[in-house]
Amino acid sequence: METTSNAPSSRRVAKLREQVSICVGMRVHASQLRGENILGVELVKEIESSAESKPDRLKLWVYTPAWRLDAADRALAASGDNNDVITAALTSLSGQQVTAVSIAYPSLDTTFMLTACRLRIFPVYYGSDERSVTWTLNPVPGRQLLAVGPGSNWSVRTRRAPQSGAGR
Repeated sequence: METTSNAPSSRRVAKLREQVSICVGMRVHASQLRGENILGVELVKEIESSAESKPDRLKLWVYTPAWRLDAADRALAASGDNNDVITAALTSLSGQQVTAVSIAYPSLDTTFMLTACRLRIFPVYYGSDERSVTWTLNPVPGRQLLAVGPGSNWSVRTRRAPQSGAGR
């Protein structure tokens, strides 16, 4: 673990906001629902420095069982909805740009503002063990992982490299 925050001070939340600000300007390339309520959103940003440059990619994984996708005038889907409702709402994300990210102090409720909707993430585990992560953000490919939760904890971790020949 390179950076860890175990207390919800406003200074530490400001550092978290700085870490997450890299999402602003990126576009949703793909989104998916895994298992029960695990939401994945792939963000892409084109690098304009070279025609041969590959896009920067980030993967946002939402593990908390409490998230909601809102349009300006209504809720599109929430984590408790059936898969058909969620899948239909996720198709509307493609191509939308992240315009801002808001992280509340001290709860770490997080809102990703997109062009036409908002993804709201609500931590539900406080005081749980460190495996109860609310959401993660990581570059693809990359070994660094920003993990938020449980509660107001967050850290930047180095992921383990996959073992060759090992299947999951």
